[in-house]
Amino acid sequence: MHRPFTVYRRPTRKKKRFIYYIQFRDEYGQRMTAVSSGKTTRVEAERWAYEQINREVVNPSPEQKFRDYAR
Repeated sequence: MHRPFTVYRRPTRKKKRFIYYIQFRDEYGQRMTAVSSGKTTRVEAERWAYEQINREVVNPSPEQKFRDYAR
């Protein structure tokens, strides 16, 4: 099972420092606009993303089963 979001980092103006961004997926499975998590480690950023999902700030797409797609 894959995560309902993608995590990647962008550099800041300070050397060797990064901020992690999250891209959630919409109801069609397409990636939405990236959002800054404000976190400097990947683990914190993933935890932040799951908190956003649990608070229902973002509604990730449910995975579509092949049998449903085939119908």
